[in-house]
Amino acid sequence: MELRAKASISLVTMGIVASGYSVFHHYAIRYSDSFTSFCNFSEELNCDAVALHASSEVLGVPIAVYGLLAYVAVGSLIIDMVRNGESRLHFLGPLTTCMCVYSLYLAYVSKFVIGSLCIVCAGMYAINLLLFLIQVSWHSTLTGLARSFGKLFRELQAK
Repeated sequence: MELRAKASISLVTMGIVASGYSVFHHYAIRYSDSFTSFCNFSEELNCDAVALHASSEVLGVPIAVYGLLAYVAVGSLIIDMVRNGESRLHFLGPLTTCMCVYSLYLAYVSKFVIGSLCIVCAGMYAINLLLFLIQVSWHSTLTGLARSFGKLFRELQAK
């Protein structure tokens, strides 16, 4: 297995663990009187403040659930790519780009709207950035990544 695939699978595994914990934390902080978070250090580094904020959910579902699904999708595509060649590579670029851009948005919300940073979330932001950078290297350039978007859109239009 190629180094980029191994690194991506490792990052996806870390993302699944982090987002799984974030889902658990999201519900535990709301519904358990005895739950104590390990990641509350100060007002600026406070997972509870982030998890309790209204922006931690989309359509009533914790954002971490969507992250978990995204990591499973990326992992599945990488495993499929390793087994069957790079035919699915054009799906990875857009997906990891969206994950990275959304992470930048969430980091902004965390810092400037909520005023607290969740270290588990920050870990996922870093994972998403690294996954994006690996995909850029897989495509050789940002131009290759743009071609990946084009191929994906053409494939979707053909269906």
